[in-house]
Amino acid sequence: MSRPDPAISAVVVHYRGGDLIGRCVESCLETGRFLEVVVVDNEGVGERLRERFVDRRVRVLQMRGNAGYGRAANAGLEAAAGDSAIVLNQDTLPTVGAIEGLVEAGAAARAWVVGPRLVGPDGVEPPPKPGFPPPLAWSPPPDDPAGEGWRCVPWVSGAAMLLTPGHLDLRFDPRLHMYAEDEELCYRVWRDGGRVALAERARLHHVGGTSSRTRWGRPSITARTLANRARMVRWHGGWGALPAFLGRDVAARAARRARRG
Repeated sequence: MSRPDPAISAVVVHYRGGDLIGRCVESCLETGRFLEVVVVDNEGVGERLRERFVDRRVRVLQMRGNAGYGRAANAGLEAAAGDSAIVLNQDTLPTVGAIEGLVEAGAAARAWVVGPRLVGPDGVEPPPKPGFPPPLAWSPPPDDPAGEGWRCVPWVSGAAMLLTPGHLDLRFDPRLHMYAEDEELCYRVWRDGGRVALAERARLHHVGGTSSRTRWGRPSITARTLANRARMVRWHGGWGALPAFLGRDVAARAARRARRG
């Protein structure tokens, strides 16, 4: 089997994916850009997935129960045989154009991590990612913040995140079961002298919320995200940073409620 250049592994995290996981894997194979597709199963149906995906390029790893998104993605990255890897949600549909756009942007930006422009089923893109939770700060590199087809951003969504050649050792923090693990990883990239870039020309379809909506409602998701961001602030800013984070977040949420009211 010939290797694409660079050799890219796709790591797809699965949990109650239904038909979506099949569509995602087939889309990965159809691009012709992947050395392999590593499906990491958090649901306990690994044997069923192995029977379903008979293509030799697909490998299925079975986790012990629902290990969380970051821990499952880490297991897939450990097993990946490529020079680089893209971590994908089960409800994404990668195309050859999107993958090529990510690879080109990563090389041009000299980035460690690259993300695409995610597009929902209605064709609408979510708003740009904000900075990190206060008081953790970020500002674009003054010497080279953007180029043709890419720009530096604080963080990109873990729904589709390319780790470029030489940086396949990056890992999500396993203490974050779900939510904010992508923010935290990207914060460490910037802290350690790396770059995170958005590939402007890479558009990737993403349904969103397919694994979490079966278990949690919006209030629970909000609470879990808030708790994990608070952990992130404490880990990187110390206990003394928490009051600034909590005060800013509570005020912002009150303002949003007032506008809705």
